[in-house]
Amino acid sequence: GAEPLLRTVEQGVMARAGKSPLAIRLYGGLARLETEKGRPERALHYARRDLAARIDQHGRDHGSVASGYNNLGYGLEAVGRFHEAIVAYQQAVTLDARRRDPHSLKRAFPLGNLAQAEFNAGRLRAAREHFTEVLAVHAEVALEKPTRILLGQQAMLGETEMARGDLAAAGRSVDRYLQLAQRTPPTDVDRATAARQAAKLAFEQGRVAA
Repeated sequence: GAEPLLRTVEQGVMARAGKSPLAIRLYGGLARLETEKGRPERALHYARRDLAARIDQHGRDHGSVASGYNNLGYGLEAVGRFHEAIVAYQQAVTLDARRRDPHSLKRAFPLGNLAQAEFNAGRLRAAREHFTEVLAVHAEVALEKPTRILLGQQAMLGETEMARGDLAAAGRSVDRYLQLAQRTPPTDVDRATAARQAAKLAFEQGRVAA
């Protein structure tokens, strides 16, 4: 497989103090490899090296560095360090905001990751704000066929509204998810997600009514 080759290249990069142009691709590849093998702590180690290599190559104010912070956020989330992941994603979002068109769909990726980390950390108000912002970016692009990412973000907004106890907003979010899913056309995953959210919403509404 690719692992022996990556390890050999890693030794060469380290011999050059990590300053080889291959460093970014190498560390990113090793981070993905460790993730696939179920070794999140090792993946996080290489995500940190990936970010350092990007800063070394490009300086701190560069789109590649935004990607590095985003990757670091993934690594931190994988080991349950959600508050640190939020900081990493915030760095990615800040760099993206300085370098990208505010209406670019690519802005939605780190912003959505930030919202997910905030949800996982229990920061529901911030998560709601950022999921809503992600959905607004998608709405501005107005793709004829919703992306899987858009559907996922809409589902997470519904989860966030339920967690906050705003059942009316959760109901609107579930309805919106169903509208979007019908345009894809819906997969088994979409149907299962919609059914789960509808059932959870009905349970919460019943509990409140009781």
